[in-house]
Amino acid sequence: MSPSTSRSQQEDDRLSIKANDERTPLLAAVASSPLAEAGEAEVSANEAHHDTQAEDSDEAKHLNFSQIFLLCYTRVFEPIAFFSIFPYINSMIEKTGGVAKEDVGFYSGLIESLFSLTQITKDTQARVFSYFAFAGNVGGALERPAVKFPSMFGNVRFFNDYPYALPGFVCSFVGLSAALLVTFYVKETLHVHHGAKRATEPSLTWWDVIKSPGVAKVMLIYNYCMLLAFAFTAAFPVFMYTPIHLGGLQLSPEWISVFMAIGGASQAFWLLVVFPPLHKRIGTGGLLKFNAFIWPIFFASNPLCNILLRHGLKVPFWILFPFNNIFGSSVAMAFTGVQLALNDISPSHESFGTLNALVLALQSGIRAIIPAASTTLYAIGVKYHILLGQLFWLVIVLVAIGFNFVTRLLPEKAQGRPKPKTSHQGEEEAFLRHVPVIHAHIEHSAD
Repeated sequence: MSPSTSRSQQEDDRLSIKANDERTPLLAAVASSPLAEAGEAEVSANEAHHDTQAEDSDEAKHLNFSQIFLLCYTRVFEPIAFFSIFPYINSMIEKTGGVAKEDVGFYSGLIESLFSLTQITKDTQARVFSYFAFAGNVGGALERPAVKFPSMFGNVRFFNDYPYALPGFVCSFVGLSAALLVTFYVKETLHVHHGAKRATEPSLTWWDVIKSPGVAKVMLIYNYCMLLAFAFTAAFPVFMYTPIHLGGLQLSPEWISVFMAIGGASQAFWLLVVFPPLHKRIGTGGLLKFNAFIWPIFFASNPLCNILLRHGLKVPFWILFPFNNIFGSSVAMAFTGVQLALNDISPSHESFGTLNALVLALQSGIRAIIPAASTTLYAIGVKYHILLGQLFWLVIVLVAIGFNFVTRLLPEKAQGRPKPKTSHQGEEEAFLRHVPVIHAHIEHSAD
C-alpha cells in the first residue's frame, strides 16, 4: 500500500470517528473504530469526572457552614431539654416525692407528656433521637452534683438542697446562648423568597391535601412509626430503673445515662453512615420493611434481659443488652424513611408545608398522650405483677408487629425505589471496563 493511500485511509477513519457524536451509542462507535474511540471515551470519562468534582467543589464552597452550625446548635436545644431528664426522672420522683418504686412509672410518663403539651413549636422528629448521646449525658452526669463531685459542689448548700437543678441550668444556658447567637448571627432569608415570587396556581386546602392520592396512607405510616418511638422512649428509662424482681434491670442513673448515650451514638451511626447507602440500594419501602422486621425483635429482647438477671446470668445479660441496644437502634432509620415518604407523596412543592403541618399536628397529639399511656401501662404491669411485670413489652411487641402490615400500605409514589440503570448507561459502563483491555491491545500491537 502506498503512503498516500495510507494517509487517505487514516483521514477517512478520523472523519468516521468524528461523525460519532455524544448521541451515538458507545458500542456502535466501538464497532466502527474501537481503538480510536477508546481513547476518546477515556478522555471524555476523565473530563466528566473532573467536571463532577468541580461541581461538588463549587457546591461545597457555596455552603455557609457557620450558618449551618448555628441552626444545628439551635435545633439541638429541644431534644436536650426533653431527654436530659430521662436518666434521673425516676430516681427524682422516688426520692423527692416519696413514691414507691412500682408507682414511679405513673408519674414519669405524666411529666414527659406535660412537657410536650407546653411546647410552642414542633419540628420533625426524624433526627431527634440521635441526640440521645449528648442529652442523656447532660442529665445523667450532672444530677446530684454534691454527691458525685463532692470536692467541687459538696460544700454548696444550694446543690445539696436542690440536687437536680444543675442539669436544668446547663440546658437553660444552651437555650439562652442559642437564642442570642441566632438573634445576632443568623442571616435572614425572607428576601430570597420575596424575590422569587411568581404567579402560581391556588394552593390546596388542608382537606384537599389529605384527599390527595396516597397522602392519608403515608400519614398513617408516619404517625404509627412515631407512636412506637414515643412509647419506647418513655418506658425504656423506667424499665432500666425498676428493680429486677419487679420486672426491670435495676440500673443506677449513671448506667441509665451510659446506655442512653450508647443508644444515641448508635442511632447517629445508623442514620449518618448506614442509612444513605442502604436507602440507595433498597429504597424507602425496603428500608421501612427492614425496620418493621427489626422492631418486634428489638422490643422482645428487653424482657429477656430481665429474665437473665432474675436467674443470675449476668454475663449473658451484659452481652445481650448492649448488643440489643446498639443493633436495635437501627430502627432510627425509619424516622428518616417516613419523612422521605412524606416528601415524595406531597401533591406539590407548594402544598408540602400544609402536609407537614398536618402530620406534625397529629404527632404532637401522639406525643402528648403516648408517654403517659405507655409508662402507665408499664406501671400497671409492675404494680400488679402481670406477666412478671412485662405487660408493657407484650403490648408494644404486638403493636410493632402491626407495623409490618401498615408498611404494606405505602403507595408506589412514596416507595423511593432505586432507579434502574438505563441501557445507555450500561453500555457506557461496559465499554469503559474494556478500555484497559483495549489499551493493552494497542501496546501489544505497537511492540
